[in-house]
Amino acid sequence: MSTPGTKSNGHLLALGLALALLFGIEELYERRHEGVGDALELMVRGDFEEALQEFELLQRRSKGGAEAVRWEAICLLALNEQPKAVRTLKEGIVKFPEEHSLSVVLAEVYLSLGQSQLAVPVLLDARERGASDRVISVTMAVCHGHARSFDRALEELARAERGGASATDVGYNRSLILMEEGRPDEARDILEAVLDQSGEHLAALREHARALVMTSEGEQDERLVQAITQVNRVLEIRTGDWRAYEVLGDAFLAQADPIAAISAYSEALRFGRNPIHIEDKYREAAVRARHLHGDAVEIPAVRPANPIPPMPPSMEGLEELLRMSRG
Repeated sequence: MSTPGTKSNGHLLALGLALALLFGIEELYERRHEGVGDALELMVRGDFEEALQEFELLQRRSKGGAEAVRWEAICLLALNEQPKAVRTLKEGIVKFPEEHSLSVVLAEVYLSLGQSQLAVPVLLDARERGASDRVISVTMAVCHGHARSFDRALEELARAERGGASATDVGYNRSLILMEEGRPDEARDILEAVLDQSGEHLAALREHARALVMTSEGEQDERLVQAITQVNRVLEIRTGDWRAYEVLGDAFLAQADPIAAISAYSEALRFGRNPIHIEDKYREAAVRARHLHGDAVEIPAVRPANPIPPMPPSMEGLEELLRMSRG
């Protein structure tokens, strides 16, 4: 099993991945050459307080536009100032009503707080103001998926697809919905297409491993070995990916190796945001370990360092940014 790196060693890489996942790495490098570039450099280095001051200065000088508002809100989130981030985004939407990306970020902030019921009206308002399905429908689908309204989520993904949204984004999110609906075979096929299209899409690689585990048949199924190999590839780069450790634990448990599963679930809880379902899996593995090996088995007690609600996997860029900002 892969072992996690230290937080200090992985901080800049995790932050860079988070920013790239949020807005696209091409856009990040493009923006560095515009008015917000210096402040973005500070963000990439993890200097959120200094970056926030720069964005606020740009706003006072009427420079930076909606981009400065967006990045200012992200800095506030990283500094654990969610109410201020919400207020900043709301004011930005009023000031720049045509910049629908601000509504998308606000919806994602609400989702990060477990408030999908507030996120949906934000996106509906943006749609009424002319936001295209290409811009908002994937996030709308995430909102409905978060609320377990899977049919509506799939409808929104179809709208996103028709509207010209990224086929990779649509396919990845569709696969998540299908797995939640108990259709892992379909999800696996979609994820294979996503991986063919996008190359090393780490989240898709991890979720494909999850689908392999869910469709495996028996302890000796080669799909379990493939899943473990894929997850370890993810963990070589994203050492604190708690979802990857969860999939690793699932694979080991399916191989009837509860001791290894306990170790993986322990890492998922250590890096994660206190997802209750992993605690349940951890307890199941402990019961099976003691059934196989007796009460002499030592079961480590694990308490998450950052007990805040988990977000959908499609939002893990924002989740990673928030988690890393809390040390």
